[in-house]
Amino acid sequence: MFPLAPFFTIKVIQQYEKAVIFRLGKIRKGGAAGPGLFTFLPCLDDIHVVDMRTVSFDVPPQEILTKDSVTVTVDAVVYFRISYAVFCLKKNDLSCIFYH
Repeated sequence: MFPLAPFFTIKVIQQYEKAVIFRLGKIRKGGAAGPGLFTFLPCLDDIHVVDMRTVSFDVPPQEILTKDSVTVTVDAVVYFRISYAVFCLKKNDLSCIFYH
């Protein structure tokens, strides 16, 4: 194990994050890693860290005119959360929030 030690790198992932590790372009066995410590090979692995927290954003209010000429204001708040980090990156869904 000692001769291979310089090739491994240790990374820390926060409690609200998951790391999806791609080895040579394919998802590594075991799915998403984290939270906590994990090891990876920097030359072969590409790491994508996915934020698993609930995200909310406001939809701007819009005024609507009904058939009987009454103006109604509609306002909304959207909440979403990622359940499975691997599926989020596997399907190339750009709605998930991730960073390198």
